[in-house]
Amino acid sequence: MENVMKYICLLMCFSPVFAEIICDDQTQYKKDGKCCKMCEPGTSMALSNCQNPICNPCGKDGYMDSYNNETNCRRQPYCDENLNFNVSLSPSPTNYRPCVCKTGYHCSSAQCFTCLNHTVCKPGEGVVSQGTAIADVVCGPCQLGTFSSQTSAVDACRPWTNCPPGMSEKVPGTNISDRVCEDERRWRYFVIPVVVTVFFAAVCFIFYTLKDKLKRLLLCSQKKKPQVDHILDQKEPKKNAEENEYNQDHLTENNNPLAQEEGAGRVLWKMVFR
Repeated sequence: MENVMKYICLLMCFSPVFAEIICDDQTQYKKDGKCCKMCEPGTSMALSNCQNPICNPCGKDGYMDSYNNETNCRRQPYCDENLNFNVSLSPSPTNYRPCVCKTGYHCSSAQCFTCLNHTVCKPGEGVVSQGTAIADVVCGPCQLGTFSSQTSAVDACRPWTNCPPGMSEKVPGTNISDRVCEDERRWRYFVIPVVVTVFFAAVCFIFYTLKDKLKRLLLCSQKKKPQVDHILDQKEPKKNAEENEYNQDHLTENNNPLAQEEGAGRVLWKMVFR
């Protein structure tokens, strides 16, 4: 019993030596066996007073993203605009600001020391995966039924045009050109004017070719007309004379035409013997 009491007394005497001080790792640090306050994010420690430190804010190009007891703020990386980096106009003193490539560019390596242009897809290819600030554009060939007619770093392959009802395919699509459609009735609007034009051209050609012959025929007919009139004039008296001679031969004693008296006789005969 006496030995036990001696052991307890020894533990009570040396316990402060073996006692461990526990501090908040997020906002405190241990110094001379005490828990001291840290400076807030965005500041650095100018004077290390354990319970009331003096903290200075970080400058334009500095930052501190956590509680700290550092004497200087960390520096933001320098983003050179000539290397195709975006320049941040409002850097944060509490956050790390990485250099970011401009639109249309991507990092040349994991460390992103410089920026490179996005790959441009050729005609017959389209964008499969869009480019980002850290990844390049991925191109792929246009599949059947799609096409790409120009170089582009943003456009995917486009589908061929579907010909609507009443239209048919004139030119088939390829991987670099779209399908061309045409109106199925278009040939009518083309053929009819052609036929009419050819017809009038033929008429004009025939008229132009035969106009000299028509002139000669017209002149000949005009020359022959006086001769025909002269012949007719010579024949007219002869015809009249023959008619007079015929009439004289067919007169009765009363100087009446024979046919007239014969007709009268028939009428009288019918009246008497009716």
